[in-house]
Amino acid sequence: MDLNLVDTDFDEASLQAELDSLKPRGDALRIAVVAPPWFEIPPRGYGGIEAMCHGLVEGLTARGHEVVLIGVGRDKTSARFVRTLEEPPSDRLGESLPEVLHATMAGRALSELDVDVLHDNSLAGPLLAFGSRVPTLVTTTACGCRKPDRRRSAGNGICLSSRVRASACTRSRR
Repeated sequence: MDLNLVDTDFDEASLQAELDSLKPRGDALRIAVVAPPWFEIPPRGYGGIEAMCHGLVEGLTARGHEVVLIGVGRDKTSARFVRTLEEPPSDRLGESLPEVLHATMAGRALSELDVDVLHDNSLAGPLLAFGSRVPTLVTTTACGCRKPDRRRSAGNGICLSSRVRASACTRSRR
């Protein structure tokens, strides 16, 4: 069974009210965004999730929020940038090891950051959400997986805790 939105009781108004209550200084929130490890932000060509992360980061910083982007490669956004890997492992898309290394380094960086909200867009995001001390949104997209057994295991989502507001899972249909 594939779920498009795991938390079916998700209420945008209540999430907005919770986010509004977290505003520490004026209207600015401190937001961490974790991008997948496969391509730089913004991507040069392929990289739909990375393009979405770029738009999110640029939109949030333009509205005055303090954004930290955790990603790979070069710093090419208006957010503060925390690099997990020098080079994107694009040629290894769908393999587990690059994702695990990225998640480990992202988790270490998050433990040292003082943020109000976390938005994780990596496949390992649900694992990091277990230890999150702040409200966390996890958006997981399973794409680039060439082996059927990986698609099955990556296609379904679960709501992990009350700190994780919603977990959206989509699957590429190539």
